[in-house]
Amino acid sequence: MKKKLLLFLLLGFSIFSYSQERKIKISLQAGHFDIGNHFQNVVTDWNAGMDVSYFLSERFFLTAHFNSGQNRYYYDLAPLEIPPFVSKWEYTDGTNARMIMNNVGLLAGYCLPITHAVNLTGQIGFSQFIAITKNSPTIVYMPDESYADLYSTEDQLKRSLYFSGRDFAFFSASFPVKFSVGVAPFRKLNIGVAKNIEIGYAVGFYIEPDFGFFIGVYYGPQLSVSF
Repeated sequence: MKKKLLLFLLLGFSIFSYSQERKIKISLQAGHFDIGNHFQNVVTDWNAGMDVSYFLSERFFLTAHFNSGQNRYYYDLAPLEIPPFVSKWEYTDGTNARMIMNNVGLLAGYCLPITHAVNLTGQIGFSQFIAITKNSPTIVYMPDESYADLYSTEDQLKRSLYFSGRDFAFFSASFPVKFSVGVAPFRKLNIGVAKNIEIGYAVGFYIEPDFGFFIGVYYGPQLSVSF
């Protein structure tokens, strides 16, 4: 009994000591998001993300990853054979729809120290890819061609076409890739939590089977703190 208790205490002490070497880093990133060249007239918009990283060792870590970005783009109604004189529904910047991409996943990463205060990190993993299209134009009603003679003018025919914004979501799996550089300007001062603050810059993208490489490229400043 005493041997078992001693073994249990030693095992618990080992696990406790092992866990003391670990650290958690929370990173907040914001900047720009570019959906890529799969859409027309893409206008780069905002991006925001958060990572919670758990270091398994000094250099290897796992990350719970969340990222959300938005782009505006032009959805072409031409394939629906709309008469050319029908004015297109679009905003002043030449777009007529929005797409919001959300990614929630798990990444594995590696941290490479450059100096005492500077490091580079690279991560890759697996995520749930959720694309939400907002206000995508769609035709609610188009007159039957057999009744075309009832529309004596182009203006009457135009008024018979009704457009409406449509929202829909697309779910898929993706492989997120992220790179970042971090600088800890207060590390040498060794003052409380300030020494664990990192100011950096992050760049990432998603490999999505239905779209290809480099879908949803995001980039911008990143703020991290370790505990």
